[in-house]
Amino acid sequence: MIIAQNRFSVKMAFWGNILYSRIMTKIYGRVIRGERRGGKLGFPTANITLTKKISSGVYAGKVFINGKAHDAAIYVRKEGKILEAYLLNFFDDIYEKEIAVELGKKIRNPMSFDSDKKAIRQITKDVEKIIKMLTT
Repeated sequence: MIIAQNRFSVKMAFWGNILYSRIMTKIYGRVIRGERRGGKLGFPTANITLTKKISSGVYAGKVFINGKAHDAAIYVRKEGKILEAYLLNFFDDIYEKEIAVELGKKIRNPMSFDSDKKAIRQITKDVEKIIKMLTT
């Protein structure tokens, strides 16, 4: 159920069975090639450059491609210049495509990892938490 949808709007939406109400920001951008670190870890991301500062961290969210919504785990880097979205159950090549990203609940602040194994473990936990949030 969507009450309103604008660049900045008060919204009420069902994501799974979660009902929330808050000021939402929909971020628009063209998917750029990143460092491909997420893909090497098993979590390929759609990256867009941010023109506004957004609080860094990991979020549950939605990515809209050609008007279709896809659940996503979203990471805003510490410096706040790049947004990385791991689309759940999505495998198409979307480089250079225009997308819209809607941030939902922030699930954690950025963390540093001293190994790929530890990063993979935490990203897996984040994705599992986001899936549970969006489907229960």
